Amino acid sequence: MVQVQSNSSSAKACASSLMAAATSLISTSSIQEDSSSNYVGNDLLKELFASEETLTTNVAAQIEKFVGLVHGVHKGFDASDQWLAYQLQKNSYAALIGQSKQNSSATSKKKTGGK
Repeated sequence: MVQVQSNSSSAKACASSLMAAATSLISTSSIQEDSSSNYVGNDLLKELFASEETLTTNVAAQIEKFVGLVHGVHKGFDASDQWLAYQLQKNSYAALIGQSKQNSSATSKKKTGGK
């Protein structure tokens, strides 16, 4: 049987690295506000910290979606590989059958004097 197989190891390695990065983004401990210090800009920092946490969660979600797309592309390559292998196998058999018929025809013509 004809074997066709894409090499997906680099795509898998990238997807794994991205998932590890996304996991580390969202698994860090929450921001704890300092309620005892009073500095100029405390209110702004509180808003920025809250915004950073939201942005980190959103980035991690987008990375996870992207990794899902990478997995989908990999599945598409696998399906294409199977289809291509099937077509090559089918055409190989067809070529062999055609060649066999031509050989039979040539043998028959020799026996009948080319008629």
